[in-house]
Amino acid sequence: MADKINGQGFRSIDAAGKSRRPSQTESTSQSANSQSGAAAAPADTVSLTSSAQLLQKLEEILAAAPASDTKRIAALKEAIDSGAYEIDAATIAERLLRMEQDLS
Repeated sequence: MADKINGQGFRSIDAAGKSRRPSQTESTSQSANSQSGAAAAPADTVSLTSSAQLLQKLEEILAAAPASDTKRIAALKEAIDSGAYEIDAATIAERLLRMEQDLS
């Protein structure tokens, strides 16, 4: 069984890949076992490597960052409106070809 960790918690998955919730009898028997004083299984623990912790922090920073640079967009709009923005078609074509070659 595989659980996907996505920041939204865990969901039990059955063999067919469908989400599974414990039935009423399962949850009742589980609570009865925990109340009866039966020996509890040791709790599972997760430890993250320093790389994983760094990636988690980076994800938080990126989530907090704005999707676009509003100052740069405003400056570009103003340059286009005033006619000061120049398009260098040769440079654009060269970079598109280079990107295409890199992808191949």
